[in-house]
Parts: sequence; C-alpha cells; structure tokens
Amino acid sequence: MNVIKGNKTKKVFGWIMVFAAFFALTAIVFATGALELESYRGESIEYIRCGLLHSSEVVEEYTFTTDYGVEYGIQSKTTDEFTGIGVAKGDAFTVKKQTGFHSIAIFSYEKNGEVISEKEALIKEIQYLIGNDDIPYFQHFSGENEFEIRLGAFSTREEAERYLLTIARRLEGKLETLMVYEEEDTVYLYDKNGRVICGYTQADDEYALCVNPLTNEGETVYFQNEDLKYEGALEFRRYTKDKCDGVSVINILPTDRYIACVMSYEISPSSDHEVHKAFAISVRNYTYNGENKHKSVDFDLCCDTHCQAYRGSGRLNSSIITSVVETAGLVILDEKGDLADIYYSSTAGGSTVAVEDTWETEAQSHLAAFPTPWERYRNYGSLTKWTVEYTPEELYKKVSEKCPELKGNIARVEIELCEDSPHVYAITCTDIYGNSSTVKGTTKLRTMLGLYSGCFVVGKGGETVKRTVYSYDCFDNVYSPTYQGPLAIKVDKKVLDGMGKTLSTSEISTLKTYVKEVYGSDSKFLEGEFSVGNNGTVMVKADGESLHFTENGLPDLLAANVVVKKYDVTLEGDSGNFVFDGMGWGHGVGLSQNGLKELVKLGYDYKTILEIYFPGAKVTYAG
Repeated sequence: MNVIKGNKTKKVFGWIMVFAAFFALTAIVFATGALELESYRGESIEYIRCGLLHSSEVVEEYTFTTDYGVEYGIQSKTTDEFTGIGVAKGDAFTVKKQTGFHSIAIFSYEKNGEVISEKEALIKEIQYLIGNDDIPYFQHFSGENEFEIRLGAFSTREEAERYLLTIARRLEGKLETLMVYEEEDTVYLYDKNGRVICGYTQADDEYALCVNPLTNEGETVYFQNEDLKYEGALEFRRYTKDKCDGVSVINILPTDRYIACVMSYEISPSSDHEVHKAFAISVRNYTYNGENKHKSVDFDLCCDTHCQAYRGSGRLNSSIITSVVETAGLVILDEKGDLADIYYSSTAGGSTVAVEDTWETEAQSHLAAFPTPWERYRNYGSLTKWTVEYTPEELYKKVSEKCPELKGNIARVEIELCEDSPHVYAITCTDIYGNSSTVKGTTKLRTMLGLYSGCFVVGKGGETVKRTVYSYDCFDNVYSPTYQGPLAIKVDKKVLDGMGKTLSTSEISTLKTYVKEVYGSDSKFLEGEFSVGNNGTVMVKADGESLHFTENGLPDLLAANVVVKKYDVTLEGDSGNFVFDGMGWGHGVGLSQNGLKELVKLGYDYKTILEIYFPGAKVTYAG
C-alpha cells in the first residue's frame, strides 16, 4: 500500500468493503451448487472507473448533493488509494475550474527559528496572522505530496500583492510565499455558500481530487446530480485538451455494483430473474474486457452506449442486485479459453449477424451468425418491426457522403446479404445517370441510411420482394405461414402451446399427434413418450433420436440444424419511393435482449441461453 501524505490513507470505499465481501461469499454459496464449471484463471477487477463527463463534454462546474457531507482528498488512478485531506459538512457542493482569481500560496512560516510547515500548525499560524481580516483561506494540494495554504481570492494581481504587504508588516518571522495566478491544471471544491474548501493542482495524471460521501452508521449514501444518483466516489480532473477547458467527472465504484447499475438501464428492471442472471454475466464480460478502454482520459468505461449505458443506481431493485450476487465471478470464455468478447443489442430481427460482417473485424466463432426464430418482434413495439421510406432525392442525400461517385437521384438499389444471416452486408445504389456505388458493413450502411437494424429488404413501394428467413428444424420461425410454435410448456401453472394457447387435458394426452402435425415429415423426432411431470411441464422421451429435444421437452437448440426459407413481402409505400422493410433494433451481434426474454419464458436456464447466443463459448468462474 502506498503511503500518501495526508491525515489518513485508506482504500477507496472502505465503507462498502464488507458489502463487497458479502457479495463474493454469497455468490459462491449460490453458484457452486448450481453449476459444475471450470475455473477461469484470469483476474477479476475490483473497481471500475466510469467517465460521466469527459473530453468535449467537460463542464466549467459540477454541482452535487449528499446527505451528510464529504471527505475530500487525493485519489490514485492505478492503485485505488485514497488519501483523506479533510471533511466538509453540508448537503451541496460544487467543483469548478479556476475562475481567474489570484491567491497567495503559503508553504511555511518561520517563527522563533522554527520552520512551521505541518498542515494543522500552519493553518493555526495563518489564522493568527490574518486576525479579523475578511480574507478567505483554504488548503491546496499538488500531486502526491505538496501542501500549502492559499490565502485570498483576489480579482487582480495588484490586490493580492497589496495584501501581502499588509500581512508582511505583522510578521514576527518569515513567510515562504508565492503569488498564484490562473492555472490550467487546477480544480476547486466549494460549499453551497460559494466558499472555497480546497484546491488541487494535477502535477501529473496519476492523482486527482476525489470526494467520498460521509455515512451515518454505515448506511449507503449517494451523490446526486440533477435526477441521477451515484454510489462510490467522485473524482474530478482538469481537462485542457482538444480546445476544451473544464472539469471531467469520474465515478469510481465496486465492479459488481457497477454491473448492477448498468443492468438497470440496459435491460428492464422488471424482467424475469433468470433474464437478469444471464444479462449480469454478459455485462460482466463486457466490463472486464473494457478495463482501461478510455485510458487516454483516465478511466475504464464511459457512461454512454459507446461502452455501456450507466446512469447510476436510481433504478436498482432486488432482482437485479440478487442476480449479480448469484452469478458473482461467472464469466463467458470463448473457444480458446479466453475471456470472450461480448456484445448485445435490443433485438436481432430473427437472426444474429457475424461480428466480421458488422464491424469488418476478425471473425470469432462465438460471434457467428445463427437464427433466433423465437423472437416475437411484432410484440416489441414499432422499432422492432419497421419500415423507412425515402424519395429518390432523399435517398441520394443519405448516401452521397459515402458514395461520392453518385451524381443524382437514386434509380435502383440492390442488396447483398451476409453469409448465414438475413442482415444486409452490402448495398449498391445506382443513380439516374448510371453511376453506381457500393457500401459494405452492416453497421456502416445502417448508420448511413438511418435504419434501426441491418436486417431488411428494400424495393419500390407496392413491389413484392423475397425475404430470407432462418430457423431450426426443431423450432420453426415465428414468421413461417405454417408456424404453430414449439412444444407445449408450463407457464404460470398452465400448459400452453408455442402460440400462447392453453391446452386442455385431452390435448395434452394427444400431444404426440400435435408434435407430428407441427413438425411433419421434416422432423427427425417423430416417435416418443409424452407425459406431464409433477410441475406440469410436458416431458418428451425419445426412443432413439434425441437431437431435437431436451429432457425438459424443449427444442434442443444447441444440437439443431439450420433451415433456410424465403417468403414474399409486399412493400407498403408510394410506388415512386424506396421502402426499407426491416426487423430488429441494434447491431444484431451476440445476445438479443428480447430474444433472451423469450427463451426464459419458454423455460431455458440462463447458462443454456448464453451458450445458445455465443456458440462454442462456456460459462465459468473468474479466478
């Protein structure tokens, strides 16, 4: 442990270390009995530094409230060491960049042959020196060890120098002083009355001004900025790059608490508990892989969708918190045994898309394309079953920046699908002069065209085009004209078929016939014994071929074969316009949040779901 000059040195968030230990211990109790998994030998991450305001988003001042006050001090970004400088009571504080005032910096005071530089003694001497003068003073620190008292907040240098002459006449000894002007690397902490509490100058990037909330008998206390609540600590840095000048704000908190907060904004807090467990592991993977992602601006992950949506702890509930506890330490490993790159989006649109087709990066087998036929995206709102319509002129304006070869309105559009996915890999536009241009990469063209996903067909309004649909031989796609749904399962003490219809006792007893009708001659599973278990779940026991169904009577998606079909789609729109008819929302790589919810409803457990969405990957413990 580094010993840093100050009134006390401690690990940041000492008040929640016991809670963090409880997280880990409880998780072992929960998870060890549930899963027999190999141990991942990588290191877990104790804290996450999340950038709330940074780069071009820095502010001249940042105001926050807390219940009892703050302990302010110096934070190390590499060791998580916090050095407490002092305590400020109150419920509202502001951190600002220096606003042009001048001060007198006092480093030491020689009195009766003795040099006084220790903080408390120096403050006492300054109080005696200025007497009843209405002059503010505050503590100021630089880097790891430098301490001084700053005297005054004068509007001009001349005022500061005049006051220095005034106090010089009172001296019984010698002051070591320096005139302080406007500094680029300084931030100040103020109370709600506008009084400077302390200042900090960054001598290097290792240390910065940091505040921890004061607690009352160990209760969790939050910082609040506007309508957002944050746990942990807040770190403030002066940022003066790229023509910006302001205060950057970083929230530092235990990793599992960060994961829970991300979950509360990335997926509905009211989702099923099994959904929360699967999503907790996915967010943990992304978090571990994102450590130092924004190292150049002194934190790990930002609070936006560039990384993960983090808006503090205001939406946490017991299901989310418990899901993080129950999965503590669980991560997803790729086929090489490394921590897997994990991506997720709202809805895949019936099939995921390979990572190399989305961002034109190296292929990864656990991020390959595969069907998600269980997505009932008509039920997810307008953004997951959508159409976008452009006139030829509007479409030209959309594509002209990426397609400089084009010189006028668009006359024809052709698309090329990704391999093993209905997402569009390339789009070729031809203008009215015969010039053509092609854009590749699902995310690039989705952004260029202003579409909700890269899973679409396109043509003129009123035309009929073919839509390619992927499914499994044990789970027909929900958009097949003959779809009747997967095998019956138990939902809320009722036995339902795949379309949500409640089955009667007689229908359950003849389920074997029902299965034959659904899957027909294409099904490898035509013979089997059907019974209703004690919990009401329909069980299927195969006579020989067990490829398609699990022991719980669910389609065995991990062992299924892909089926590809084409269906006609009539595009609704003006006959002179181009109509993009799409499904899904987001990039479509990896986990589909709505698809996850559907599989949980069907009865799949979180481990199986993650291994469905990340083919060849395994869920295991971080070392």
